[in-house]
Amino acid sequence: MVLCCCAAPAFAGTYSWTGNATPPNNSLWFNVTNWAPSSVPGAGDTAIISSPGVGTIYINQPVTVANLTAIGATLMGSSSLTVNGTLEAQYATFGPAGGITLTGGCTMNVDPVPGIPVENTTAIASVLTVNGSVNVSSNAVFAVNAANGVVLNNSYFKLADGAQLAMAVAGTLFVNNASFTGGNSVCYANGSLFSNAPSGTVYANANKTFLMQGNVASSG
Repeated sequence: MVLCCCAAPAFAGTYSWTGNATPPNNSLWFNVTNWAPSSVPGAGDTAIISSPGVGTIYINQPVTVANLTAIGATLMGSSSLTVNGTLEAQYATFGPAGGITLTGGCTMNVDPVPGIPVENTTAIASVLTVNGSVNVSSNAVFAVNAANGVVLNNSYFKLADGAQLAMAVAGTLFVNNASFTGGNSVCYANGSLFSNAPSGTVYANANKTFLMQGNVASSG
């Protein structure tokens, strides 16, 4: 008789933020009570944060997920966030101190909240490393809105017609190491720096060039 002991396969799950833990623990990513079903999403899982009035969620240990939807959420804390699949963002702020990484297989889609014009901005408040792709849809604003906020584009970043890149805080930096497409959109850089590296290419519509109100550097 041959006995075979095989580990059960791990199945990807979908977890929705509830914030049901007792305050102040209701703002902690790693508290299982804040998720339904009651488990913290892992590297193969999908995390959905879309509850009205969700407020600030703190990431104080490294987080890696397959997919993340963040609507009206603010993600802060002392650690880092990595997304491997799809990151859907509407009116969200990403600012964990350890940075945000979009791996090579990740696509970040930035959209405005339908029907609410004032909720059109998704913001970066730490360091975003783009090894996958970022697509900012029409009427959405992608903001780097904290001092020392940085975007490192190592792959593909596209602003659709009517989208905006807003860098209105002194000290913010956008480094284009690969492909940046502006389309027919407007790019603000108030008191900040947009740097196009030797490996970077900027594509802009001939009918509407970028409005750069700060510093623009090109070493390419």
